[in-house]
Amino acid sequence: MKICERGLGTGALVGIIVGVVIAIVVPVTIVAVLLVGGGGGGGAILTSVPVYPGAQAAEENVAQLVVTNMLVGMGSPAGWSGEGYLTQASPETVVDWYKTQMEGWMNLGDNTVESYGVTYYVLTYQKGNDAATIATFVYPGVGNFLLLAAGPMPTQTPAGGSGTGGSIAGTWQGTHLGATETFTFKSDGTYDWFSDGNSQSGTWSMNGDILRLDGSPPDFKVVFSTNSMKWYEQDPSTGNWDVLSRSFTKVA
Repeated sequence: MKICERGLGTGALVGIIVGVVIAIVVPVTIVAVLLVGGGGGGGAILTSVPVYPGAQAAEENVAQLVVTNMLVGMGSPAGWSGEGYLTQASPETVVDWYKTQMEGWMNLGDNTVESYGVTYYVLTYQKGNDAATIATFVYPGVGNFLLLAAGPMPTQTPAGGSGTGGSIAGTWQGTHLGATETFTFKSDGTYDWFSDGNSQSGTWSMNGDILRLDGSPPDFKVVFSTNSMKWYEQDPSTGNWDVLSRSFTKVA
C-alpha cells in the first residue's frame, strides 16, 4: 500500500485566543501555556528561541492578562516559560521571519486561524527533548503581539514504548486526500487499513518513535498527544522529520 503523499473587548478577545491556541497546539503535543517570568528548564530553552528584531517586551499587565486566561482550563507543562512582545512588523512578516530562523528545530505545526476578525499565526517546534511555540496576532487596541513559549517536551500520551506493545496499538481515524482513513494497529504486530471502500492488512513495527509498515519504507515519525497522532516523513534534502503526512484521532 502506498500511503506516502507529498473591535472586541479584552475579555472576549482573550477567551478567543485561548480557544485558538488549544485547538491548534494541543493536537501536536505542544501545550502552549505561557508562564511569564517562569524559571527552570523552560527559561534556558526560551533563550534559544530568537526574539524578532526590534520587538519590545509588552507591559507586564497586558502579557499577564493573556497568560492568566490561557491557564484557565489548561494544564501547565512543568518547567515552561513564556514572554510577550509588541512589534512594529505585521504578524505575517513576523511569522515568515521565524520560519527562516528556527534552524535545528523540527516544525510540528504551522497554522493560521481567523476568529472574530482576528487572524492568529501559530508555529510549534521540537528539538530533541525541547519544545517551543510561537504565536503572533494583532491585539485590538494594543498592537502587533508576539508570544514565545518554550520548555521540555511534555510527556506524550497515550504512553508506551517501541515495538508491537507500543502506544500506537488501537484504532485511529483521519482524513487523507478527501477520504476517511482508518488504521487499526494490533498488539500482535498486524494492522488493518480502510479508506473510501478500500481495505488492506499488513504488518507494522516501531523502533522508538519511527513506524514502519509492511517491513519496507516509507517510514514515519509518530508524534502523540492526548488521543491524537501525527505522522511525519523525512525530508530527503535535510534529513529532518518535518514533512507532515497524516493526522489521526484515536477512536478505539
